[in-house]
Amino acid sequence: MLIGRRPPCARLARSCVAVPLAALALGACSNSTAGKPSVASSSAHPTASATPASSPPGRASVPSPSDSASGPPASSSAPASNSTPASSAPATTAPPKRATVVVTYSGYDRGSHTVSAAAFVPSVLVPAAGCTLVLTRDGVTERVSKQAAPAANSMQCGTILQGGLAAGTWTGTVEFHSVTVRGTSAPFTVQVPA
Repeated sequence: MLIGRRPPCARLARSCVAVPLAALALGACSNSTAGKPSVASSSAHPTASATPASSPPGRASVPSPSDSASGPPASSSAPASNSTPASSAPATTAPPKRATVVVTYSGYDRGSHTVSAAAFVPSVLVPAAGCTLVLTRDGVTERVSKQAAPAANSMQCGTILQGGLAAGTWTGTVEFHSVTVRGTSAPFTVQVPA
């Protein structure tokens, strides 16, 4: 009689129970891994994101050269000026018109010892004018003037007197002058006695 040994059947039963338990454990591990997605497959082929990365807060975005080149060019045309340049040419005044001076009387007055002449200017009316008696002899010229007066349709010189002349023959004319009209009479002669 053997004491302290287990029968072979008991050892066999223990091994028979351990094998099914190990198989169940392996089956549970395989089922738990089969239900989870593969991390390696998802990370091996990453997909590109359509949304651009946003700039960090506090930093302004810098436009690319292509964006600045495609924009419309700034207008550099200046507004047209409507001002007209002033003429630098000096203003020209018309020359005075020529008038006819008619002498109605010329001679020497023995009582006053003066030469006198009377004249008028027909078809002329001006606001201000004068008449001058011009006498010349041997290179000497004497002049005396008076204001002309307007009449109905003429300017009247009246009688002009010149005294203190030396004896001899004097040649005289009557000149009419204003801003717009000028004229000289035909010459005449006056004999001054000694």
